[in-house]
Amino acid sequence: MRASWSMWGKVMQRRKMFMPNYDMVVTNPNVRSGNPEVRKFEVRVPMKMGKIDIRNYLENVYDIRVKKVNTSITQGKFKRTTTGYVKRKDYKKAIVTVRNEGGGG
Repeated sequence: MRASWSMWGKVMQRRKMFMPNYDMVVTNPNVRSGNPEVRKFEVRVPMKMGKIDIRNYLENVYDIRVKKVNTSITQGKFKRTTTGYVKRKDYKKAIVTVRNEGGGG
């Protein structure tokens, strides 16, 4: 029996994960929802991260059980300066729904 096989005969695959140093900033720790039992929070993430990357990052690095991730790209604001207008950078924000530990979700 090879080392990569388990005792049930299925191949055990190791999941390799590349976790570079991403800056994730919690901008709103208490996002309101219609149901008070549902816990959500808002995070500002890099533009390159997708929903699956955000879920894997939070589950593996911070040990948060994620139920759902919603993302949106927010346009940067135009700010007036003494020399004219300057546009701030666009950013991506993610609203993360946390899975209930009580078996409800």
